Formats: sequence, C-alpha cells, structure tokens
Amino acid sequence: MSIVLSTITEPYAKALLNYAAAKGILEEITQDIKVILRLLTNSKSLMSFLINPFITRNSKRLVLKNIVKDLESVLNTSIQVETLNFLLLLVDRNRIEIIKSISETFLKLSDEQKPVRSVEITTSIELTALQQYRLMGKLKTILGFEKIKLAMKVDPTLIGGLTIKSGSKLIDASLKKQLEKINRLFEF
Repeated sequence: MSIVLSTITEPYAKALLNYAAAKGILEEITQDIKVILRLLTNSKSLMSFLINPFITRNSKRLVLKNIVKDLESVLNTSIQVETLNFLLLLVDRNRIEIIKSISETFLKLSDEQKPVRSVEITTSIELTALQQYRLMGKLKTILGFEKIKLAMKVDPTLIGGLTIKSGSKLIDASLKKQLEKINRLFEF
C-alpha cells in the first residue's frame, strides 16, 4: 500500500477500531469487515458499481443496505448496524473506492488488539512441526507476545534462513538478504 493511500485509509480504520472497541463490539465488527472484504473481493461487479461516479450516492446506499439484508437472510450472518453505517459514511464521503484498503488496515489493527498475534514466517523450505513449535517459543520471547499464530510461507528465492513479519515489524534473517548486504559492500 502506498504512503498516500495509507494516510487516507488509516484514519478511517482507526476510527472504526476505536469506536468498536469503545462500544465493546470489536470482535463483531471485525467479523463483519471480513465478510464485507470477502464479498467485495469476490464480486468485481459490485465493486465496479460502488466506484462508478455516474451512480448516485442514494443508489449505492440502497444497494449496500439490501446486500446487508440479504447477507442476514442467506448466510444467517448478522451485520452490525455500526458496520453498515460505516459503509454508508464511506459512500457519503466518496471513499468507498478504498474500502478494501480500509478493511485490510482495520483487520491488521484489530489483530494487534488481540492477545493472539499473527506472525508471518517465510522460509526457503517447509519447516517440520517440531521446528515450527521451537520457532514459536523463540518468537514469543523475541517479540514479547503471549500467544502467537504462525502463518507459514515457502519462498525458495530466500536460499536459506527466514523472514518474520508481525504487524509493522519485519525481521529479515535470510541468506538472500545477507548476500545483498555483502554485494553492496563491494559495489563502487
């Protein structure tokens, strides 16, 4: 995400997060945002409709209200009125086109509020269950988290070592990174 986009999306995401936390419905809003993000990602036509400048705000608002109503009846999923109001606010402020970025930022911030932290590990080879368990113990100490949920990825271009990403923290202990550092030393 670009710096310009994050300066726009982050205040909206933080405002929703703070509001949800103050009302005691952070978990519910987080689930709503996941549903909305999945819906928008899977429906290109809906996103095209929402960002179309020739469609009136009232039409967009009506469609969003109907979608929320349909989600409740079809999926048996109750979308909080606060989530719907947030979406309507984005329509009113002509920010609905960045709803995906706002949602992703919100989910990242929401994860940081939870006692369980997501940590993305990228290695050059797949780690065994024992290696993952040992790594989790080390990460708890290094990062200071009580509970960690690992998201493992394999990237053969790393050559060796690993990268660790949690929130905005990135620890790059890959052989590829070390070789890049050495290469820069010899550049003239």
